[in-house]
Amino acid sequence: LGRAASLVIDSPPFMHAHASWYALQLSAVLLWWALIKRMTGRHLYSLCSSSVITRPSWLSREALTLLVSHKRQIFLALPAALAAGAFAGQHALVRLLVALVVSLYHLSESSHTNRHGEYPVLYTAWAM
Repeated sequence: LGRAASLVIDSPPFMHAHASWYALQLSAVLLWWALIKRMTGRHLYSLCSSSVITRPSWLSREALTLLVSHKRQIFLALPAALAAGAFAGQHALVRLLVALVVSLYHLSESSHTNRHGEYPVLYTAWAM
């Protein structure tokens, strides 16, 4: 027992710590979306529709309407942004872009579903 065993999984030498997190998050998002598609036969963005849409008090109705009209593009931008983070997460500008896309996704998704499951992703994206 001269050497303690380590349970820490190291990133490949070419991956920055930020990139590793984005790659794991991208994998989780794609798995979640694949499960949704398999179980319902529909894409997640088409399931996030309702006749009542909530909004934070600081967001205008016009801005929310704009978000709703671009819901599909916002949802599809999430994996693209996470992939960009996985390949270039060492750059602050890329991390800012990912945080902005995650924010738009979170706002769009939670305004339709009132679900709070994306908050950890949102907070972590901004912490990066």
